[in-house]
Amino acid sequence: MDIPDVSPPRPSHGEQYSESDREHEQIPDVDGDALDDDDPSDSLKDQLSHDPLDRDHDHDHDELDSLPHPSENQDDDDDDDVKVSLHIEVRLRSNSTILYDTVRQTIGRYITDNFTTLETHSFVPGWQAIKFLENEVYSVYCAESGQATRLASISKVKLNIHVYELPAEGQDKISMLCANPMDPSELGHEAEPEDETGDVAASRIELPANRCEGIWESLIYEEGLKTKLLNYIYSSIVFAEHDVNPNLISWHRLVLLHGPPGTGKTSLCKALAQKVSIRLSGIYQKTELVEINSHSLFSKWFSESGKLVQGLFSKIEQIAENRDVFVLVLIDEVESLAGSRSTGASGGEPSDALRAVNSLLTALDKLRHHKNVLVLTTSNLTDSIDEAFLDRADIKQFIGLPSAEAVYWILGSCLRELISRKIVKGDGGVLLDYKDAVLVRDSSDAVGGGNMSLELLKVAEAAKGLSGRFLRRLPLLGHAQTGSCSSVGGGGGVSCWLFFECLLSVVESEQVQ
Repeated sequence: MDIPDVSPPRPSHGEQYSESDREHEQIPDVDGDALDDDDPSDSLKDQLSHDPLDRDHDHDHDELDSLPHPSENQDDDDDDDVKVSLHIEVRLRSNSTILYDTVRQTIGRYITDNFTTLETHSFVPGWQAIKFLENEVYSVYCAESGQATRLASISKVKLNIHVYELPAEGQDKISMLCANPMDPSELGHEAEPEDETGDVAASRIELPANRCEGIWESLIYEEGLKTKLLNYIYSSIVFAEHDVNPNLISWHRLVLLHGPPGTGKTSLCKALAQKVSIRLSGIYQKTELVEINSHSLFSKWFSESGKLVQGLFSKIEQIAENRDVFVLVLIDEVESLAGSRSTGASGGEPSDALRAVNSLLTALDKLRHHKNVLVLTTSNLTDSIDEAFLDRADIKQFIGLPSAEAVYWILGSCLRELISRKIVKGDGGVLLDYKDAVLVRDSSDAVGGGNMSLELLKVAEAAKGLSGRFLRRLPLLGHAQTGSCSSVGGGGGVSCWLFFECLLSVVESEQVQ
């Protein structure tokens, strides 16, 4: 699904970056043609000098189809129709002054000239050799493609290159929304302790933001789950921008992620919002995430919950009236606001909870008429949610506990981080792919211990059925059980074999409980 990518004029903010950060970056190997020994930056500069760069971009939604992507060959329109997209995300440095189009064209040519294939979900290496990009670009990441394989063939894909930057560290733009419709004041700062007694019901954050960066890559689910959600968003945007008649084809711009606690549903919603802000930067000048604190509406204003829900969503609707802003609304534990009315009614007078559900459903029906709105919700208790709300959800996606393979990759990413920080001492080898590790273990030649991948596999299979939230804190609990302080004050770190032994011990104790 293709979303045109024409970026707005450069913003003035970015994230601070130090050279020491680059020393810790790990660039995965990527299959492809070997890079030329000669510096490609001179030839690229010569080529770019003949390219007219548009400094002014039109964000008129009605003209999206006529906007060509700078990295695409316009003479091959027929071929492009059958090609799938390969998404490349280019993050700029804070002090960058380069035009987005220049970055897009340069990276596009660099990839097509130097690679026959790229590995998805990995960083693109070698672009640092282009001298005029070295001080402008922070990273180049090869995200997902429409191909079924992990290796994407460059000749068979259309490059969609997305350029973005983050605010400086600690400079994320956050404000608070108040639920009381009679109170015109809004907080323009982080929530203070004294605000807890007020009527703050939602936070409002401009994306992309530092606090959401990297969440998408850290979440590991079954193959295709994250792509499925992205494709739904793409399709909803395409339908909206082409003015598809909603009376003939209906969609409510509502996603429900449900499943047991600790499976990363809320994190996935925030990661989706961050990803959407990057991918839609050529269509919308700004993306905002409104995160609703549904519990506060009931705990503070029990007698007027319906009015407060209505007031809060009226303010969200006001934000959405700006067609240049894409608004994502996150309602965590939505069963608090959308509880089943069949079990909530008492006598002939609707209860407070009933009024809240009615107000929420009415608000959702109003928001669906805005092309630039998407509502993301999560729940641990779908049986408690009102049927009318469930019927409005376009996607009801179950997020289950991690499989043994997912556990293997989650703990593998944790292990690599600890080794890079010299908290754990590795054995000098690399972690095998999960399926390869299983084959080695089941092989008659398997030697048992002494292999980092096999030890990790043993822990992963023992931890199957534990929540992702527990798995993320497991490395800390395992390290604590080693009883070693060797890594404090610049020590050499804990032996990986002792670390694996302690991880397994913690997992076994948790499984018993």
